[in-house]
Amino acid sequence: MKLFSGSQDDFDYFIVPTINKPKQLTDTQSTINELHELDIDPECIKVVFNMVDIDDNMKRVFADLIDDCDHMATINTKAIIYENELFTRLKSESKSIAELINDDTDYKTQIQATDNRITRRELSHKLGTKRLAIGVSKQLDNTFKVLFGKKA
Repeated sequence: MKLFSGSQDDFDYFIVPTINKPKQLTDTQSTINELHELDIDPECIKVVFNMVDIDDNMKRVFADLIDDCDHMATINTKAIIYENELFTRLKSESKSIAELINDDTDYKTQIQATDNRITRRELSHKLGTKRLAIGVSKQLDNTFKVLFGKKA
């Protein structure tokens, strides 16, 4: 961006994702520093905590980032995307999160109607994936609301 003077003005917000890994945390701090040096308003730099373990204490795990960068960016520890098995499952799915949620298949009825263990296992997997998608979708909507104060 430094080479393209004024290009930062083309963006309303800068979403900076981070994960709890040393290199990525260092990269996150560097990115925030670079944006700060370009005189980006801290309200326009928003950090998203990604792949967070549900049991993590956010203020402890990300303490250095929060302490070093909270004056240069908007850091709300509720802007979280938790680690979730759905993201691994999506690699083998041909459907998006929205498509999974909107799937009207009655997997419970199909599971009860079959005696085939393999079919039952496959249907249970599909039902579980749909339920994971519903939870992740709510989480993503909440993260959006935390970042921007409005419904997705």
